[in-house]
This record gives sequence, C-alpha cells and structure tokens, in this order.
Amino acid sequence: MNEPETKLLLTIPTTDVAEFIRNLADQHDIRPSVTAADQWAATITRLSDDEVTSGPVQDTLVALKRAGLISGYEMAALLVNFLREEGRAC
Repeated sequence: MNEPETKLLLTIPTTDVAEFIRNLADQHDIRPSVTAADQWAATITRLSDDEVTSGPVQDTLVALKRAGLISGYEMAALLVNFLREEGRAC
C-alpha cells in the first residue's frame, strides 16, 4: 500500500530532535489529540497487564503524521533519533 503524499519534505535532525518536533507542530498549529482508537489501545494494553506509555514528543509525532505533515518514514526516523538522543534506543 502506498503512503499518501505529505505536505513537507524534511531534513531529519540528529540533535535537538524534541525541539525540532515541537517547533514543526507549532508552525502548523498541530496538537496531539486522543482518538477512540487510542482509548481502545490503552484499554487493551491495560487489560493485558502490559505497560506501554508515550510522552508528549511521541504524541506530537503521531499528530503530525495524522495531519499528513510527515510521512511514516519521517515519523520513524524522527522517533529513532529522538530516542537515541534521549539514550533510550539501542
């Protein structure tokens, strides 16, 4: 399945990634929001005794993707770089 074309072509940063993500969202007035699917996933996670949490940066990335401003590839690359910078990636 082909991904829909996004509005931006980004140069993916490797430093100050969280700031880059926040600035990109601010420039386009994008804010994270919780959908019914998000609530369902949280309930399934809780019922399975699993602990999966996201933070504001991850939630903002999802909002940017849902708005069509970044591609799945850009979202993944930004997330990996963010987690690396935070010391939470392999």
